Amino acid sequence: MYKSSASSNALMSFLRRASSAFSVSIIVLNRSRYSFVLKIAAAEVGTKESPAGSNRVKYNTVFYGREVSGAAYPWCMAFVYWVFKQAGFSLLKTASCTVLANAYKKAGQWVDCGLKPGDIVTFDFSGQKKITQHVGIYVPHLAATAA
Repeated sequence: MYKSSASSNALMSFLRRASSAFSVSIIVLNRSRYSFVLKIAAAEVGTKESPAGSNRVKYNTVFYGREVSGAAYPWCMAFVYWVFKQAGFSLLKTASCTVLANAYKKAGQWVDCGLKPGDIVTFDFSGQKKITQHVGIYVPHLAATAA
């Protein structure tokens, strides 16, 4: 396991207090290159769907190789894939948060504590740890404001 920082502990504590009905886990890749991930992700803050609520964003266009929109195309996984690809990582290409989580669990790159900036964070809102319904990238200064 990895040693936790104060802000990652605060985020995990906040998430656990926010709802006992969901779980959070972490996918760990090559952390020495995470500064690139954070820089790329930060440059994307403020990206909006066009039109609002459509899931039409550049990450989906790159991911699917064509412009897509609608409820069948949530873009959290496409965004994470895009950011990591831009940073030089070879992340598993899947639109399914559950498939991604299961692949990295099997590879031994999955932890339940020790969150570090740039880690991929997965969410299971059911709390049953059977499916992963959302994915994102941990950015510490945002976590400090959430706690």
